[in-house]
Amino acid sequence: LLVLVPFLSFAKFQDCVVTMNDGSTKRGFIEIPENPDDSNIKFRTEIKGSTEKISIDVIKEFEVFDKENKSIKFVAIYAAHPKALKPEQYKIDAKKIWMNVIKEGKISMYCISISPSSIISSSGLSVPGSVDGGSTSYFIKKEKENFATLVAQKLGGFSPCVGCFNQMKKTLNKIFENDCPQLSEMITKDIIKSKGYEVILDIYEQNCGK
Repeated sequence: LLVLVPFLSFAKFQDCVVTMNDGSTKRGFIEIPENPDDSNIKFRTEIKGSTEKISIDVIKEFEVFDKENKSIKFVAIYAAHPKALKPEQYKIDAKKIWMNVIKEGKISMYCISISPSSIISSSGLSVPGSVDGGSTSYFIKKEKENFATLVAQKLGGFSPCVGCFNQMKKTLNKIFENDCPQLSEMITKDIIKSKGYEVILDIYEQNCGK
């Protein structure tokens, strides 16, 4: 993400490919949504052309590119969050939101980063977790599910995330109780600190992904 910061900081409309739910694609230029729950994207077929609004409900994903063809992908997906009074249970949101793709496969990981200056800072507009008061939320999606489940949050600045690691392990137990029940026991604070949350997917693939 750090490599992609410059090109996303200078241009309002980015070179992109938008993939619709029916598999068709639109090549053009897009203004990256400012908020995860923005209901539309602003799209142009030409950089200085007229702007078209496309609903999140008809979009599967979009990918933006720089001049060297490096890219960042976003998906439109439902989010699942633990219930306030029953954290072992989850509620799936009624509306889709935009999430930044970290890694995709049989198990995929997405994120949303929020800071005072940029709502979707995971797009490269600012560095995730680098601004006081900011946070990055990590989600995991199984291959055949149409939603991604919140598994972890990283807070920026000096705000401690009390109990986050233990809650993450409980969440992983719930998600993988049938196909990889030993996964959470293999996750340690040291592994997360040294390799990041995406290491969860690597450990899953090595032990349960076949």
